[in-house]
Amino acid sequence: MIFRTRGFIGLILLIIPNLLVSQCAMVPVNLDDRVEHSDIIVEAVVTDQNCFIDQSDNHIYTANHLEVLKLFKGSLQSDEVILITQGGTVGSQGETVFPSLSMQLRNKGIFFLYSNSKMEDNTYKAYSGPQGAIFYDRYSSGANDVFNTYASVRQDVYPAIEKASGISYSVIKELPQTLVQSKAAAPNIDSLSPLSVSAGTKDVLSIYGSGFGATRGTGEVVFRNASTGPGNVSPVDDEYILWSDNLIKVEVPYSAGTGGVRVDKNGTDISALNIRFAQLALTTLPYPIPTVHLDNNGSGGFTWRMAMDFYSNSGAKASYERALATWSDKTCINWSNGPSTTVDADVQDGINNVRFADTGELEAGVLAHTRNYWTNCDASNAFTVEIDLTYDPDKSWYYGSGNPPVHQYDIESISVHELGHAHQLGHVIDLDDFMHATIGPGQTKRDLIQNNIEAGLYVMKQSVVKKKCGPTEMKAKAGCVVPVSADQFDRDEPSMGLYPNPFNETLNIEVGRMENGIVQIFNM
Repeated sequence: MIFRTRGFIGLILLIIPNLLVSQCAMVPVNLDDRVEHSDIIVEAVVTDQNCFIDQSDNHIYTANHLEVLKLFKGSLQSDEVILITQGGTVGSQGETVFPSLSMQLRNKGIFFLYSNSKMEDNTYKAYSGPQGAIFYDRYSSGANDVFNTYASVRQDVYPAIEKASGISYSVIKELPQTLVQSKAAAPNIDSLSPLSVSAGTKDVLSIYGSGFGATRGTGEVVFRNASTGPGNVSPVDDEYILWSDNLIKVEVPYSAGTGGVRVDKNGTDISALNIRFAQLALTTLPYPIPTVHLDNNGSGGFTWRMAMDFYSNSGAKASYERALATWSDKTCINWSNGPSTTVDADVQDGINNVRFADTGELEAGVLAHTRNYWTNCDASNAFTVEIDLTYDPDKSWYYGSGNPPVHQYDIESISVHELGHAHQLGHVIDLDDFMHATIGPGQTKRDLIQNNIEAGLYVMKQSVVKKKCGPTEMKAKAGCVVPVSADQFDRDEPSMGLYPNPFNETLNIEVGRMENGIVQIFNM
């Protein structure tokens, strides 16, 4: 029998060439700066995670417990430190920030950490946020961070950090090597079906091959991570639908991107899968819930309000308004701009704020970020309840509609990208798509391509349908029709498949989204 299990799967990281552009509204922070501004630098593995609400600012954070293996700078109170990252899920409430540092259990790497007087002992944050870690590749001796690839941890990463710090590292403890098994035991992938899917939308990928094993055990399907490029991601347990020796069926996780697919630790890497778009999800157990829009303003729509400093910058205001119209005109999303507001804070306060950050508010290297607040009313329905957009006022922005100079960042392109996250879309791996995680100074990505339109309309199809629980659904923009098919109305219904029927010895039971159920077998 085939049943789903509960839990989270670790992130697996691979290597791609260096990125010479901005990554999801970021600019590179070089290694010397990261070393200089860190209180401690450790090689560590993620052993546990728990989310909490910080009572001082009411934001949700994740406490990542790191087991320290090596120390490159500073001193330790114990061989475990806690790294606090933005976002997470507490009960029915979720919060996410793009860009931000994220990781999963069993990730191993080097972490650049700092503390301050407001933080508890042995608790740290990552300097430069998403750039505050170098993650190791489980399949080789290499590693990567957001902008750089390292062929060898020992020959490239260790010496570079020691040179920047002027200190030789010390070994705290050793872990058994578990990188690569014998290739003779490797699973083999013959084909994938379909070859083009979307992520986070419950699209099911069938993987045909051999040597997968009769049961999953600790096996994993590994996709490229659309946010980090070099990194990879595996589905959570409940996204595995079927696992047999020659066939795996799995839902494509929302953070997956176009490129190679692996099975288990060292299976054949097939680079034929195209992921057109990704829908964000509330990452609650036992499985992620895709997020949609609701009636946020009492009129079936969602109202943005610009803080005074942003509103009074005519170039920023016009660029943002063009970006908003780009999404609204092509995907029917019911977004509008309300009056400016004197409220200027990146907090959950009932105002969907568009603003410039205060000094030191954003992590080093971050151009802008989008903060989503979510809630869910049952195991199938999750909604965005507030969104705030925050820009760094000190960066060299281009506010015009022409071509930006080579040293300036096009704020309209950045706004289109960040509003894509507000539209509940994740990253993709496609250089022509502005939901690709990278854009550099002097570049523009302002226009929607067909995949963006498909993505936006897909989310809207889910948003305009009345749900079994929760707030009132969103209405499409006036004069705009969202085509809704019958499957949108029964997307929450549980499903079950049994095969073969009749059977002699083995009956496979394939279940969809259901809390519990009963199967009765009669001998006829």
